[in-house]
Amino acid sequence: ALHLLPNHRLTKDKAAKHRSVHLIVLFSDMCGFTAWSAGQSAQALAAQLDAYLERVAELVSQEGGILDKFLGDGLMVIFEAELHDDTLQRRNAESAVRLAGALQKCHAAWSGLGSSRPATFPAVRVGIHAGPALLGRFGGGQREHLTAAGTTINVTARLCAEAGPFETLISEQALLLSPDEPDGVWCSLMLRGLNQPMRAR
Repeated sequence: ALHLLPNHRLTKDKAAKHRSVHLIVLFSDMCGFTAWSAGQSAQALAAQLDAYLERVAELVSQEGGILDKFLGDGLMVIFEAELHDDTLQRRNAESAVRLAGALQKCHAAWSGLGSSRPATFPAVRVGIHAGPALLGRFGGGQREHLTAAGTTINVTARLCAEAGPFETLISEQALLLSPDEPDGVWCSLMLRGLNQPMRAR
């Protein structure tokens, strides 16, 4: 079954509107989606996106992630753990890294890479970060929304925006939780809103 944030236990616990948790956050975004979609009819675009998002939802479910939301041509996935549960945090980081690889393979297949047909689907970029966040219900009345919020979420979105086509950028904080990840070249990124560079690869 697909894990959707609206089904989270916090929807039933009216006493706890938010709680502090440790999250591994994954953002993905399609590169050049606006230009790609402009040449298609609304019906053709909807059919392709529906099929693609259904496949992506399966990949998220396989890794035990929680699909927070679809963001037009992108998505936000979270992996939740208690603040002091180091074991689950490491497991979540490994799951997020695997999910990123699966998303990249999915896009490569949809884009026709390695085949004789031309690329017809946008490349994807992915960002992964780890840290504390608030998880719960935000807003009020009829406009209350269950989601995650905090600096960790914002940084992940900006990290994703720095990635190139078919590239995944994983922050040092997330990689330290996934020690089996192979070595690579570190880059130093000055993300908007941060006072010092962030290391990622």
